[in-house]
Amino acid sequence: MKKTIIFLTLIACITRLYAQEQSVKIVEQDLKNHKQQDTLRVNRLTELQNLITVPLAKADSMANEALSISKKLNYKEGEVESLIALSRVIYRKNDQKQARTLLEQSIALAQELDDKTHLSNAYATMSSLNNLTGEGKQALDYAFKSEAAAQRTLKKALIARRQIGISGLYSTSVSDFTKAMEWALKGEKNAEEANDLNVLASAWGGIATIFTNIGDQKNAIDYYKKALDANKKLGNPALEFNLLNRLGEMYRLTGKYPEAIKAYEEGLTKTQIPYNTELTQSNIADVYVRLNNLPMAFKYAFISLASAKKINDAEGEEWIDGILARAYLKSNKPDSALLCQ
Repeated sequence: MKKTIIFLTLIACITRLYAQEQSVKIVEQDLKNHKQQDTLRVNRLTELQNLITVPLAKADSMANEALSISKKLNYKEGEVESLIALSRVIYRKNDQKQARTLLEQSIALAQELDDKTHLSNAYATMSSLNNLTGEGKQALDYAFKSEAAAQRTLKKALIARRQIGISGLYSTSVSDFTKAMEWALKGEKNAEEANDLNVLASAWGGIATIFTNIGDQKNAIDYYKKALDANKKLGNPALEFNLLNRLGEMYRLTGKYPEAIKAYEEGLTKTQIPYNTELTQSNIADVYVRLNNLPMAFKYAFISLASAKKINDAEGEEWIDGILARAYLKSNKPDSALLCQ
């Protein structure tokens, strides 16, 4: 696979990666129907941004509205979450310094309130910011603070999410897979005790990723399947695409090519994002080259190449050119293969 699709984004690290579509619809409907400038509206404005990635302009408007209402009402808990939401918006605008300042304000306010849930959220967001800016040690430090605050809430699901976040940092930023697995298993245990399928699926996906990183494809496949089974109840198409693509990759690496194609093709039905489609089609082309089914390899390679050019994915073009070169060599057309280099 030409690129790793990242499980943990800025928002996903802090809240619920596996948000159900129904929850989003309920919050959106509440916002549409409830125009009163009160605490409920503040909570819904921040909650929606925890569930999904809102377009930047809309996210900016929502975060500022939530912050304005919170200040007018002296609603300190809402102000903490509004500052967190606004920090994400500012980060998306590439102002890391201001995003950090807003998070420092949210942390200070949560400490003043002695509200461990909001403090955990603020620390987790600061951890994500440091991770995204390449400051792995600081990211871990804040992640540990976030988990410690969560422990004091006694909320098992929240504790589990923070432990899974720590696992992800050990896996992606430090490459300490022993520690990553240790924290992932802690998260799995707390998610089971909380009986929270959302968080359990997150733990299983994280464990699968760790097995992937250490080259244990068999266990990786087993855990990806567990996460996929959970997602059938959760109903998140974006997550399902991600898991199917990763499962297809595991099958490809273990030489289970028909299974790989099946997973990739199913993934194609779960996304309408051009990059995701291009990625999956190129992976299918690669598998067909391995199967020596060259007509199908060329078909998918040229389709994905056209998509890569359309969205200006230079890395994708290089990956697909490599697939085409191998396909041409297998077709005894070395001159054509050279043109792909």
